[in-house]
Amino acid sequence: IVFGRCRVAGPLIFAHNRKKHGTHFVVALAGHEVEEIESVWVLEDEVPFLRTGTNAGRVTGKYRQALIIHTFTGTSTQDIGAAMIDARDVRAGVSRISLDPQIIEETDKFRGIAAIYAITRAWSQLFEGETPEFSAIVRGNNQIYDPRTEATGYTANPALCAAWYITAIMGFPWSSLDEAALVTAADHCDATVPLKAGGTEKRYECHGVITADTQHREALDMLARSMAGLLSHEERQ
Repeated sequence: IVFGRCRVAGPLIFAHNRKKHGTHFVVALAGHEVEEIESVWVLEDEVPFLRTGTNAGRVTGKYRQALIIHTFTGTSTQDIGAAMIDARDVRAGVSRISLDPQIIEETDKFRGIAAIYAITRAWSQLFEGETPEFSAIVRGNNQIYDPRTEATGYTANPALCAAWYITAIMGFPWSSLDEAALVTAADHCDATVPLKAGGTEKRYECHGVITADTQHREALDMLARSMAGLLSHEERQ
């Protein structure tokens, strides 16, 4: 789970090499839809690439001859498997790189998973024979409900992120929350404070990742600490 804006390096969830056709990688960034994948990095290098048009995927700069990159924000309709079958190398004189449809399975759509899909060429020279290490700057979870506006979208407001976690991940109904206290906390987080160097910023935001093996109490504690707050509960009959 990615909250706010941060750099994320996720697990490799698909890899396939086809001789003379490149090595295909899918690197997961989040187990949910994200607002935006702002940039992609290989090791410590940002990799500029074209996102739209007939040259979509083409990389410029240092890795222009070694990589093709596409990004997916984790929508419920995305189909990375289809992208693998349709993959093209738009550089002149380069052979076809698409994968054989027979190796793509139904689950290879990777719907609901924000991911980097990369195809490498000549990577043994550039990466010294090792699998490239991909990461991305991500604007995360965009499914967070704000009762003040009754809108769902991206926010780094810690109070609203905590409410989303309690309801969407822990499974508590929205009615179990103290909505008045939540609104007060959200307003407090969003209040602007002056900076010593000039300008202002919001009082509290949360920017970070919660992994699947994190205990609920630990996750809630991290969210509470990001707004210098406490989460309290009471038993109800």
